[in-house]
Amino acid sequence: MARQALIIELYDLGEHAEAAGIDALDLLLALQDGLTKAIEGTGVGEVDGHEIALDDSEASLWIYGPDTKAMLAAVLPVLRQSELVHGGRAILRYDERAEVAAEESFLLADLCARRNG
Repeated sequence: MARQALIIELYDLGEHAEAAGIDALDLLLALQDGLTKAIEGTGVGEVDGHEIALDDSEASLWIYGPDTKAMLAAVLPVLRQSELVHGGRAILRYDERAEVAAEESFLLADLCARRNG
């Protein structure tokens, strides 16, 4: 079975953290914890970790499993509650093992708005 990936890219992380009065890494880790609970709760994949820029300008969260759309559906409720979605996107990557993996990219704000209404 193909291994698929859901990559959550977040921008302006430092600005969001400053507005919230919290360290950028702590803000990212709180979101990662919420995503992990959502993914593990549905059994559709696993959160593999994160990357954060040294200047806190951007970060990425990596989620792997057999069905990237199921993973996205599982994490959307968590993403909707995060201020970080206003500066980010979701990349749905199909078959990580392929030499050139097919992928789709969506703005998180658009995904969350579409799911809400």
